[in-house]
Amino acid sequence: MQLFIQSSLNQDELKRQLQALPGFTPPAGGWMRLQRAQLRRRRQRFAGVGGLAMAACLMLAIGVPNLLQEPAPILVQPQASETQQLINRSRQLELRLAAVRPQVARWSGAQAVQVSQIEQGLSLVDARLNHVQDQETAEQLWLRRVQLMQSLVDLHQQPSAAPGLVYAAYQY
Repeated sequence: MQLFIQSSLNQDELKRQLQALPGFTPPAGGWMRLQRAQLRRRRQRFAGVGGLAMAACLMLAIGVPNLLQEPAPILVQPQASETQQLINRSRQLELRLAAVRPQVARWSGAQAVQVSQIEQGLSLVDARLNHVQDQETAEQLWLRRVQLMQSLVDLHQQPSAAPGLVYAAYQY
């Protein structure tokens, strides 16, 4: 039986229609079954999250001790003079950057984007330098690092345009 309640229906008519509805006796233990079903759904919903949390804990348990270990000593191999010059130039540029970086109070938005892109490039080059196998690749990577460092130093030495200034934020 469908019950249609209209706004024009008076209270007496509504009372009569409600009394005309068939009686209903809830099944025994209905609330307990409903609670168990809700609990089951909740457990199923969070089962995947718990598995991800366990996997993350496992990764931390394995990874953190490896991070805390002393790195293996780096065997210094005689390097070609050009590669050594590039390494020295990179160190000089890092010192120069450390000197000019505090002088930058604000950048334009474009300068901030350029600095971010250069720093990302430096991160990639540094990561590749840690795993380089041959001298030729190492020399190319050091050359790229020097170029990126020079660009970064140059950006720090440029005066910024007045409109659209952004406070300098350093990640490198």
